[in-house]
Amino acid sequence: MGINEKDFCGKEIFSYFANERFITEDVVQRKDNPSEHIGNVNRETIRSLPVKYCSNGETFSNHWHLVALVHTIDLMLPVSFKHDSCSSPDISDDVAISRARQTAVIKVKIALKARYPKLVEHLFDTALAYVWWGRGQLPQASQMLYQAAKNIDPLSADMKKMKSFEPYLLKAMYLNEAGLMYSMFGDPRAAAKCYHHAADVSCSTGSLESQEWLVLQSLILTAAAWDQGLMDKKSAVNSCSGWNAVTASPKDCPLEVACAAMDAFLCFHAGMSTDPCIKSREDEIRAWLYEAKAKLENLLKIPSMSQSLNLHYAFVLAMLGLESESLHVLRRFPARQIWDSTRSSVLQPLIDVSRTQTTCFPVLSMLWRRQCSYPIVSKKNSFYYICVNVLADRQGEPLNLHINDEGYLTGDLYLNLPSMRGLHLDPYNGSVCIVHTPSISEPWQQSPCKHYGIEELLPMPCCIYSDTKRHVSANLVTVQQLERNCYFNQSFYVQWKSPEHFHHLNLRKIIRQRLKEHILKQARECYDNGELTLKKLVYDDSKGRDHCEKSSFEEKKKKFDEHYERGWDFSYSHIFQDYPCICGERIKAKLNKYPVKAKFDIRLNNVARYGKATVVLMLNVSHKNWIQSNDTLVFLDMSSFEAFCKPVIHFVEHGKGTARVFEPTTIPSTVYGGPSHQDVNVIGFVTPDGRNTVVTVFDEFGTVVKTSSEARNANNSCILTHGVGSTLFGLVIDKDEEMGRIEALDVKKNTRWNSVDLFQPKEMVVGHNTIFVQTLTALVLLDAPTLLQTDVTFSNAKDEVSDGQWLNKELQAINVLASKKITRLDLSGKEVELYRIIFTADTKVYLLDRPCQNSDEGPSHLNVVTEVDVRGIVTEACYISEEVGFVVTVTLNEKADSCYREHLYWYSNHGDLRGFLPFLGKGPHHFYSVHLCGKETDTEMVTDTQTDTQGWYLYFTDGHGAICCTKLL
Repeated sequence: MGINEKDFCGKEIFSYFANERFITEDVVQRKDNPSEHIGNVNRETIRSLPVKYCSNGETFSNHWHLVALVHTIDLMLPVSFKHDSCSSPDISDDVAISRARQTAVIKVKIALKARYPKLVEHLFDTALAYVWWGRGQLPQASQMLYQAAKNIDPLSADMKKMKSFEPYLLKAMYLNEAGLMYSMFGDPRAAAKCYHHAADVSCSTGSLESQEWLVLQSLILTAAAWDQGLMDKKSAVNSCSGWNAVTASPKDCPLEVACAAMDAFLCFHAGMSTDPCIKSREDEIRAWLYEAKAKLENLLKIPSMSQSLNLHYAFVLAMLGLESESLHVLRRFPARQIWDSTRSSVLQPLIDVSRTQTTCFPVLSMLWRRQCSYPIVSKKNSFYYICVNVLADRQGEPLNLHINDEGYLTGDLYLNLPSMRGLHLDPYNGSVCIVHTPSISEPWQQSPCKHYGIEELLPMPCCIYSDTKRHVSANLVTVQQLERNCYFNQSFYVQWKSPEHFHHLNLRKIIRQRLKEHILKQARECYDNGELTLKKLVYDDSKGRDHCEKSSFEEKKKKFDEHYERGWDFSYSHIFQDYPCICGERIKAKLNKYPVKAKFDIRLNNVARYGKATVVLMLNVSHKNWIQSNDTLVFLDMSSFEAFCKPVIHFVEHGKGTARVFEPTTIPSTVYGGPSHQDVNVIGFVTPDGRNTVVTVFDEFGTVVKTSSEARNANNSCILTHGVGSTLFGLVIDKDEEMGRIEALDVKKNTRWNSVDLFQPKEMVVGHNTIFVQTLTALVLLDAPTLLQTDVTFSNAKDEVSDGQWLNKELQAINVLASKKITRLDLSGKEVELYRIIFTADTKVYLLDRPCQNSDEGPSHLNVVTEVDVRGIVTEACYISEEVGFVVTVTLNEKADSCYREHLYWYSNHGDLRGFLPFLGKGPHHFYSVHLCGKETDTEMVTDTQTDTQGWYLYFTDGHGAICCTKLL
């Protein structure tokens, strides 16, 4: 795995933990006495002890050695430990399996020690603990973590190299890791013992103030241990008790910790009071609200708490139906979007429901919650704020939560410590399931290779195409290698799977061969036309220095061939344009050293799918260009195996005055990770050319079908930004911003036209076959294929029709957040396919329907099914079903607020509020809804517990670092 071993000592072992696993920047970088700041005692960055530290791109000397060793041991150990019962009949099975396990570990240790003696000597036992942890063997893992802590002797030679407090902190780190393991596998009591023991050990040194903060942080960890698993009465009571201990002294409790305590009560344990005598759901919710009110009133006695907790208090009052009190509290909250008028509250939807509800407020409770890392409670610093929603060591964007073929909830994420390359959860109760040993990863929906580092040395397949009808799938697999602190792709191939074929297409080999031919052809043309001057570097003995001389094309070609054969970078600029290449040459002026040679590398920037079955890979293969720029396009036709084996590749043109990159302008919205909109048959890329841009349009087969020079918009962007069918279009805004228009290019008909002029257009969004244009005075609706105006009808007013314009007022923001294709019956009883769209305009959410195909009379109507006013900024949405409805997340905070929160609203398709879950963290929340049939036993369906029954389940991330589930129906 490219481990470059160095001589380890105790100080270096501590350096790994300090930099990567536990300590924040404050501890690592402080110049004064670190013992005064053990465990993040700085009040400005209070977090739990210990917490995972994200390096944010900074590289430390050896902090990945343990990760590499853990994965290596996991792959080398047997899947299971078997024994021959016939050879030792007097030995029990447990003893025999234990001996077999020890034998396997010894063999692996001997094999690794021959190659990495120092690494194995200092880190093998610790790494093995994480291996057992990843395999779900908790007794072995906890035993090794406790033994590792016990073996730390502050008086030993290695530990004497540390500062006086570091051995004790290292002991605490091992104990806290054991606590995290127990918490992750559903034993919060054992986790609490570990956290308290760790605090006792770490308090052996340092000042009195640091000891107080260490105790506080151990209490935070203990309380948070009850905030995962099943969110039942027992968890709520213990969590509340734990957070009460944390906030027992409000004067000394930081604001971030108080917010975390209230988030746990109002969000994680929503609708669950601590009163053991309550039986009915209505009384439970009412008691929960009054309990929350009492907690907040106690905390708000401290003036410093009012800055963020006022919003918590206002929400609780609104759910209780106390309109005037809630409005009075809201006046203290310094957020711009709190007011939409001077007379009504932004929480009016909650107040109205509370007053009209006949039973109780419709609180949406979490069914279970699972967290695989330490909680983070500080968000004052923007860097830590970004890390709050960290679920794992590596996660995809989007997370792609889904139920796999084996029936487990999983997604695009994996852990390094412990070694779990795939996280599998029970969809009914959220427990961690060890499905495979060692763990395996399912194909991700987004390639993790867009981020480069040693964590990507393990191959991670990326699903770039899947057709369930034909049972065809294609996975992109990259294998990276570390050499001289640089990462490069050792292999880059696409794996085709179908009932008839299983084939690996080596794209690295194909791209290198075709790139070589392309560069040589371009260089020869430029050289023959006199546009290319070739030089070589020669050492002058008389002057004692290097100088440039003219070189022949044959000499450059020889150097080019050498780079190609040795696997070095052979880009056009490096060989033919830049300073004379001296790779592999011994130059006296360079102190007789061989210059460092860059490896040929392929970096994936994006993947898009368009047409019926076409995938385009946007790559960077030149070190000359910015890493995120695209200089190579690979088109894969997935319609047949024969077409797949013949990829079409396009490279940028080289030479004087030509473009160097492909900038995507009409990336279809079917790009994986984005919402699925109207399929397009063409895709466009632009290259800068002075004041204009050259648009190159490709068809489904990767063939260039159109090249057009287009003017740029006022913001210097290309005007063709969207596509539908064979048409590319975009919004043109004049420089004076008074007038604008929709301009389109029909590639198939080779024609272009303009729609009607628009007065002061501001923004355009596209949802399937509908274009929404925001102007100064109204919202204009156009049919995407024809650019004709689309009429609007309303379900609650059958006779009302809006002729091409809707919402006749000035809007601040519009967006299409979600969509789904559904089937309905028309008046004649015929099935009609519709696009159901969740559209937002300012604070209102609209559920829209529009037929997928236009009628013979003209563009089909757009029907407004539902309209709801959420009185806030809508950030995310998910349409579930006709029976369930849809969910949206709303925020009242500014983006820069230190305690930024979002709130989940569940609406029926008629616009009725069916559920509310407050105080989620920042999104995206990666919603995934599914109908489950319930767990089955050997005899009958389990129906006595809510967690095992059939119904609609909604899975999402809560913005506080966990995956959550709530049952809707």
